[in-house]
Amino acid sequence: MNLNPDMGVCMAAKGKKNNLNTYNGNMSFPYAALPTLRQQPGISPYAPKQQLQRSKKSSGKKRKKVDPNRKYRLEKEKRIRKGRDYFFVMRKFVCFLVFILFAVCLGVFALGYLNILPDYVSLFVEPDYTPKDERFTENEEGVLVKVEDKSAHYSAMDPISGFIKKMFGMENILGPSQKYDSMVEKAESGATDMITSMILTYFPIAMVLYILTALISMIKAFLAMFGKRIYRLFGLSAIWMIIFGAVTAIGGMASNLPPESALNFGELVPFLMSYLTRMTNAGPQTAAGFGLFALLGVPVIIIILSMFMKRKVPYSIFD
Repeated sequence: MNLNPDMGVCMAAKGKKNNLNTYNGNMSFPYAALPTLRQQPGISPYAPKQQLQRSKKSSGKKRKKVDPNRKYRLEKEKRIRKGRDYFFVMRKFVCFLVFILFAVCLGVFALGYLNILPDYVSLFVEPDYTPKDERFTENEEGVLVKVEDKSAHYSAMDPISGFIKKMFGMENILGPSQKYDSMVEKAESGATDMITSMILTYFPIAMVLYILTALISMIKAFLAMFGKRIYRLFGLSAIWMIIFGAVTAIGGMASNLPPESALNFGELVPFLMSYLTRMTNAGPQTAAGFGLFALLGVPVIIIILSMFMKRKVPYSIFD
């Protein structure tokens, strides 16, 4: 059926308003009235015009990611700066005191090696338990004279040199080590408890570690008096020194135990106090000397002082 060309023109004009092709006069009406398909990925050709235009704009650009927490964020000018408003400096005088205390700990070993003041730097003592009323006698002139104290003192070099001789065979180089030799003999021949035997043999290792820890910490305290660097771990070093000193004390206590008995920490108090008091006529054969008390007590003071070695300085002083 042929249609009037004028009708086709009217329909073509109406189709142009609705995005239809215009009629060119050579095409039949049904083909002239078909719309042009806007082929775009993911969009139907019959989609609304606004959606088609939006897809054209977004097709050539990458879509920006939207931050879901954007409304909770502050502007850059209003953000709070994270960080400390102060810095640390070392207190020079406290560093000097700590340096002196570490030097005192090392001086116990140095004076013992030089055999200077043996009554005051000895680690172990075999006390003279002479009764108190017999410690003074009258001379020919009737004047009371103090009886000579026959206590035997052993410095820190006795067990250290004895251990080195035992491990490396250096008997001809190092001096005598009477106390340590008697301990080792007891451990090898009579001691039945393995822990007691090991402590009697290897406790000098704790003393060597004590010396190394004190030496390193003393150097750090010396450098802290002059430089700007912050040095730490003085308190931790002192704690390790107390542990090493306690092992040394247990080694001396173990020398008083009978060969067949196990390690008994109840004997630690008599070991520490017998030389100081000597109130009884008999006590343990080996007691703690003043040098051992220094090795245990000075690190406690260092721990207290290490809490005050640094102080805070606010940045506001530069304003």
